[in-house]
Amino acid sequence: MSKRYRGIGVAVIVALIAVFIGTAHKKSPQVAGFSRITLGSATFTAEIVDTEAKREQGLSGRASLANDRAMLFVFPVAGNYGIWMKDMQFAIDIVWINDQMKISDIENSVKPDTYPEIFYPSENSRYVVELSAGSVEKNKIKIGDTLKIW
Repeated sequence: MSKRYRGIGVAVIVALIAVFIGTAHKKSPQVAGFSRITLGSATFTAEIVDTEAKREQGLSGRASLANDRAMLFVFPVAGNYGIWMKDMQFAIDIVWINDQMKISDIENSVKPDTYPEIFYPSENSRYVVELSAGSVEKNKIKIGDTLKIW
């Protein structure tokens, strides 16, 4: 009889572990190099750009950016980080976020032909989000909104 209860106990433990793993997997939207982000009330799948080489490359050379996608530039400390349109093939909205995770500046519909101009925020930022042009207006994203990374 003891072996029978042990078998039931093991089955219950295995079932609980399977449920826990399945639940944890569903709650974790991150894929290597990507994360879900929310700006205001709009959610995007963002490519995380957190090295100097990746930040310099950015969206350069790409044909487009889907409306539900973004590129999230992550800097080690807050600073006056500029964005250029070198080798860009489409317009973007640029959103700067300070180290309190609040939007501090926005440039709408920046076109590729603005290169070599560099766009700077009005105050230091720790994060920059690039979105397809028109996303800020369409989603009513504004200065003071919060960036959430999940």
